[in-house]
Formats: sequence, C-alpha cells, structure tokens
Amino acid sequence: MVLPALRAYAGQVTNPARETAWLGLLEAEAVDGLRDRCGAGPQGLLAARIAGLEREAELLQALLPPSPAP
Repeated sequence: MVLPALRAYAGQVTNPARETAWLGLLEAEAVDGLRDRCGAGPQGLLAARIAGLEREAELLQALLPPSPAP
C-alpha cells in the first residue's frame, strides 16, 4: 500500500488544507477498496496498514543521514 509513503513527503505544499483533504479522500477510497476486496474483516485492513507503515519506515530511514560509528 503506497498511502503512508505519500504522508512521508517532507517538502512544502502550496495548500496544506487541500493536501490534507486530498490525502484523506485517497485514504478513504483505499479503505473502501480494501473492504470490498478483503471483506469487512479487520484482519485484512490491519495487515494492509502494517505493510504501509513498514514501507513508510523504510522510506524515512533512507532519508536519514548515516549515524556515526561509536
């Protein structure tokens, strides 16, 4: 799931309120799509959310400068 990666964008946006609304709409459509595909069970939604968070963590870690050796 790509959505959390979108939220990891650290650059400036021209209209933060519009960006928040757009991301909220995208997230709502993704959740609806997952419910249709995975069923209403929370397990499928949870697995998708975890996968997205793991991907977001990978992207954020790649942005961090390397830590100095102790």
